[in-house]
Amino acid sequence: MSNVKVLLVAGAAMLMTACGATPSMSKDLGVSVGINTASQMIDPKASSRDLVPPTLDGIKAEKAMDRYRKDRPEESRAKLVENLGSSN
Repeated sequence: MSNVKVLLVAGAAMLMTACGATPSMSKDLGVSVGINTASQMIDPKASSRDLVPPTLDGIKAEKAMDRYRKDRPEESRAKLVENLGSSN
């Protein structure tokens, strides 16, 4: 029975604290969020411009992929996969 009394007193105390005075808030509450948001924008008017997205010429892309493949031969990748699979 004493546990019930303790719970009732604790519950009443919690309810009474909810009726307390509202803490005063400063006038500039939330201003820092607006400042941080504004400082992160690189170009706020970018959406209103008709900019052409950057593209890559197919021949240049093919040459880049050839260079990438020559630097990483297929057999060295196969060994890496085999080594990772056998490390139990």
